[in-house]
Amino acid sequence: MATYEEFEVINRVMSIAYPRFERNAETTILYYQYLKDLPADALKAAADTLITTNTFFPSISEWRQAALDITCAKNNVPTAIEAWEEAVKECNRCGDYWRYQEGKKYPEYSHPLIASCVSAIGYAQILETENIDIVRAHFLKAYESLRQRRDIDQRTLPDVKQVEQKYIASGIKQLVEGMSK
Repeated sequence: MATYEEFEVINRVMSIAYPRFERNAETTILYYQYLKDLPADALKAAADTLITTNTFFPSISEWRQAALDITCAKNNVPTAIEAWEEAVKECNRCGDYWRYQEGKKYPEYSHPLIASCVSAIGYAQILETENIDIVRAHFLKAYESLRQRRDIDQRTLPDVKQVEQKYIASGIKQLVEGMSK
């Protein structure tokens, strides 16, 4: 998390880079409020990127997205086709591992999204399919869906997540109470 002091330094540089932007205390506080959950180094790197690519001072959402894009790149999130290639490679390397106890090899994926997608599609489905084109199409679509959900989760502010969890919990409670009647 960026401290206010770290953010203030970065924001001051941004304001100098965009001389037409009218910087004031209220705007700085508002920007900080919506960017403070991000690491200071990611905010700085995003600011550097935005200064060299944007004509105008970025909105909160542009700055936040640029910082998240940087942190996602650091996490090496594979593209859908890279994920598919890795899934197939691991299936070929490990074979029917779940059927044999001795000397079994478990697949090792470079990112948890790949493991989630393989689990959703089915390891055996990838390994044993007679129509690889259909399985690949399903995998690519599922992977993009999982990646989009992850991106939305990363963009969601912590305060918003708390409110979501509150209503999810109350919805589950109401559902359980309704079932018991």
